[in-house]
Amino acid sequence: MPSSISLPSNEELEQILGHLDANNRDTWIMVFNALGKDYPNNDTVFKIAQNWASHAGNRKKTDEKHEKNEFYKGNHIAGIGAIITAAQANGYRRVIKKDQTDKPEKIDKKLEIKKAPSAVTKPKTEEEQSDYDKCASEGSYIIRALLYSFQDEERQIFLSDLGADIRFFVQDQQKIVDAVRRFCFAHRWDYKTFISWAKDQNIKESEIKKIISNSTACSYDDAVKHYKDMRDLGIRLIMVERAQALIDGVRANKPLSELKEQVTSIERDTSLELKKDILRKKEIARAASQEIAELSNPAARKKLYVTTGYSAFDERFNGFRRGETSIICAYSGAGKTWLGCEIARRTALAGLKVAMFSAEMSAQSISFRMMCTDQNITQKQIMNGYAIDQNMKAFEENTANCSLTIMAGRGMSIYDVENEVKRLVYSGGLDLLIIDYFQILEMKYKGEMWERNKAMMQRLVRLSEQNNLATLAFVQLSRPSRQKSGQTARPSMYDIAGGSGIVHDVALSLIMVPEQTREGQKDLKRFQIDIAKSRYCQAGDAEFTAVRTPGGGFNIIKNAEPTVLLERGVSMQPNANGVNLIQPVQFQNSNQKSNNIRG
Repeated sequence: MPSSISLPSNEELEQILGHLDANNRDTWIMVFNALGKDYPNNDTVFKIAQNWASHAGNRKKTDEKHEKNEFYKGNHIAGIGAIITAAQANGYRRVIKKDQTDKPEKIDKKLEIKKAPSAVTKPKTEEEQSDYDKCASEGSYIIRALLYSFQDEERQIFLSDLGADIRFFVQDQQKIVDAVRRFCFAHRWDYKTFISWAKDQNIKESEIKKIISNSTACSYDDAVKHYKDMRDLGIRLIMVERAQALIDGVRANKPLSELKEQVTSIERDTSLELKKDILRKKEIARAASQEIAELSNPAARKKLYVTTGYSAFDERFNGFRRGETSIICAYSGAGKTWLGCEIARRTALAGLKVAMFSAEMSAQSISFRMMCTDQNITQKQIMNGYAIDQNMKAFEENTANCSLTIMAGRGMSIYDVENEVKRLVYSGGLDLLIIDYFQILEMKYKGEMWERNKAMMQRLVRLSEQNNLATLAFVQLSRPSRQKSGQTARPSMYDIAGGSGIVHDVALSLIMVPEQTREGQKDLKRFQIDIAKSRYCQAGDAEFTAVRTPGGGFNIIKNAEPTVLLERGVSMQPNANGVNLIQPVQFQNSNQKSNNIRG
């Protein structure tokens, strides 16, 4: 979404960039990423940015390639507002000429750059000084713990949960906490390395030691208590400051619109992060019209959805929606990891950036499965001595230019996932995140298992929203199929292991149900896939047939006429004649070895 600030001219851009340090690598990346968002494919602006970057003393030969990637292809996060805000911190002031518009009286308000919520400032009255000192004291304990006491995982958890609440630190402390967060965003924590890095950010070690001089070491739980106390004090101090400013404004007879903005700032700067959309009157139709325009335009639709790698899925529900989390549910042994490997590989081959996280298997095992599905070969064939040199060469060529990341290992936590995703988004962008599988991710939580899983799913949803990526989590079903009227009932989302509370937060839920053989046994080579829930299409039973390939992957076929879920209140009915319209798919026998390996 473009920035609400009117775009500066080329001359203004040169002035703005002149207030930024090209030697700072974080600023360098932010400039090209932000300009690429608000000046898409503008070669002139790109040259202006390159001219600014050429003055860096630490410039490398490979920098131009990274600049093009950030500007033309990057997953754009910030906008021009971030550049202007950074330049203002270094003394830049934008001058608006009266002849820029026919309505100069309205331009000033539109071009006014609103500052982000600031830190807790020192009060003007002695009455509030006591609370300010207490707030600073609580913050000093937290900073000491961040620097010295926390384990790596505890530091990740704390910084991830902190979010915009960093504004409740006093001004001197906020700068240090923000530096710790930015450092951990790109580097593994090491105190000496951080101090060396902080010097380039104009933060001296002596400043840090002065701030924490009156605090003592504390545990993670104690630091959380200090944080809650600091936040309560910070909210009160900000409210007092804003309220006093509002009273002064009323006494000075300031315009009502300005006073309303001050009232809004009290709510904005003292509340937790809540996503609220409020539409009124004509805005409702306008929002619907915008959604229609995006859905009817294939190019815009690609920005809303990430391909699944399967045409049958994409035709039915367009793909995985960005900013949302989808789940695929199945019993143990159904092939969830294999399907995850297939989707990751196919989506990456489509030119998108994919990251697959497995908390169950090693990265080597995941890579091996991707090779098997790509080349359609089996582990048994390899063990029997079949030559696969040509297959390995073909697989290497297929994946060489793919933007695919695999992170795997038992004991993986949700905080590991969050940290690595932020690194990937920061370094080059990410389109699809795949979790295999959801319930075995670890997370510190005091409560019931269903409460933990719900809290963890909400973190995944927030991660998707904040980074504009699609997330697919594989989820295990645990309860056996229930008996109803002597017949086996199909599993539902409420059969999810560890609680069904997660279903309320997901946008799409697919359930894989194994077909029955003539003997009444489960056929683990053929599955029916239900759309149990979808925010963006109609739900239905037996929408797809999934057939295992010799290499362990899946072919997905869209069924001719699926049975629609009646409890959803939809009008489509099952086939009145009761005829099975699903066409049988010929399964290749793994014993036909001569046809199994591609040359």
